[in-house]
Amino acid sequence: VDDDMLVKAVKVSAANCFLNSGQTCTAWTRLVVPQSKLEAALEILREVVAKNLDSSRMGPMVSAAHRERVLGYMTRAEAEGATVVAGGATMPFPASQGWYVTPTVYAHVDPDSEIAREEVFGPVMTVFTYPDDDIESGLSLVNDSQYGLSGAVWAADQRLGELVASRVEAGQVDVNGASFNLEAPFGGFKMSGLGRELGRAGIDDYLEYRSVQLPQ
Repeated sequence: VDDDMLVKAVKVSAANCFLNSGQTCTAWTRLVVPQSKLEAALEILREVVAKNLDSSRMGPMVSAAHRERVLGYMTRAEAEGATVVAGGATMPFPASQGWYVTPTVYAHVDPDSEIAREEVFGPVMTVFTYPDDDIESGLSLVNDSQYGLSGAVWAADQRLGELVASRVEAGQVDVNGASFNLEAPFGGFKMSGLGRELGRAGIDDYLEYRSVQLPQ
């Protein structure tokens, strides 16, 4: 991707990750970028986090117990050596003001670590890289997850983006910021669930099929 597309890709990805303070099933919590784009992507993410450090833009966790759960993931990630790009395992406001967690970005994360593999369900993003000329490595990182509900691909060559998207193991894959399609089936791969909602496939669960065999 070029510089302009990188800015859009990172900002849209961060917005998706931080939506509802990260408490969405379709949050894009892992960002995989070419090695040469890492520093530029991290700088954009620092700016995004800085803008979100305001309670009017980032709401609280659903409960005190969930706040502690999310902070636990973050504290363990930092203890294991994840680099804090922005934010960190802190509360932006006193506990008396609400169950807030600071929006956070981690880099240099072990792909096998807890923060990389578990569903944190909070405003937390992890960033990974792959060699610029090795899309296969990038795809391996993307698909190295027990979950597969939602994801995205950004590419200057949209046809290449479509080909890569066809190999992402997720139920919904947006290419270059495409809008959510209410007529398309919605559901996940792997541990992200079985079956589909929406579209024609979403009607199937409400139907009973009858097969009538006739003599040949």
